[in-house]
Amino acid sequence: MELTKEDLRFGNYIRFVSTQLNKNSDVKYTKYDLMQWDIANKVIGTKFEAIPLSHEWVDRLGFDMFNEDEGKLNFNGFELYWDGEGVFLESVGTEIYYVHQLQNLYHSLTGKELILI
Repeated sequence: MELTKEDLRFGNYIRFVSTQLNKNSDVKYTKYDLMQWDIANKVIGTKFEAIPLSHEWVDRLGFDMFNEDEGKLNFNGFELYWDGEGVFLESVGTEIYYVHQLQNLYHSLTGKELILI
């Protein structure tokens, strides 16, 4: 997924990648990052990327697997289905593959932020 500023809200987690510094860092997107976005994307070997959803990230965002056979996840009554590659919200019919997408969906539906644990 080609990540753009329009995909993000402040507070989303994204990855800062610098091949020049040989560094990958997962960061919380801030107003500072918005100001640095164009600069970072113009410097060769430096960019922001979407973080692919993984079991580790689902755990870090506080979701509990409550039915492993069916891949059901629960967080404060918010139920999702995890297929090992992405998260699926049955009533929406849209698959989610990146951390910032899950954060945005959760925020849109609840008005609350997912906090890393």
